[in-house]
Amino acid sequence: IIVIVLEAENIVKIVRDMVGSTNPADAAPGTIRADYGLTTAFNLIHASDSPESAEENNKTKLDIINHDLDLETVKSNWKSFIDKVHIKKPSIASILDKSVPSEIINGIIDIKISSALDFHVDMIENNSDVVNDILCSEFGDGVRFTIKKESKNTIGTIKENKTLDGENSEKDEQLRDKIIDLFDGEILT
Repeated sequence: IIVIVLEAENIVKIVRDMVGSTNPADAAPGTIRADYGLTTAFNLIHASDSPESAEENNKTKLDIINHDLDLETVKSNWKSFIDKVHIKKPSIASILDKSVPSEIINGIIDIKISSALDFHVDMIENNSDVVNDILCSEFGDGVRFTIKKESKNTIGTIKENKTLDGENSEKDEQLRDKIIDLFDGEILT
């Protein structure tokens, strides 16, 4: 994470023009977000939209850099985090239940997801604001996440976080994933 504080006349407008619209799909060609942003949630760069928000961001962004969170703490509280997500977004919790935090760098939790469906990654990215809010409430201000999709064969550590009963077979999980996909992830359990 790199924090830059710029001061000049009309600097907010100048920087916002250089950065581009929050949604990379709406950003003008040649702007940072148009060229490098992926989604609204993962748009590579943050820029304040007013002098007041710049003042507030200057105070809070420095806290993010020094965030001291370890992987074992996240792993030991992962179920509690998923339970909180379930209250607000049950379909997202169902996807995150098949995930594992794998690394933390500067308060950014790398989450490996074992789903074979790209749809699941898209669902989490589209709900990143909710996920980030709950991450912050569970693990502290400034915590963020990234998603990495893994095959079910390479993410054996998920079984450490989840006890599978005899009825929950691989075929049951595949069928559940297809049903959730069919109903656009809005099945409530």
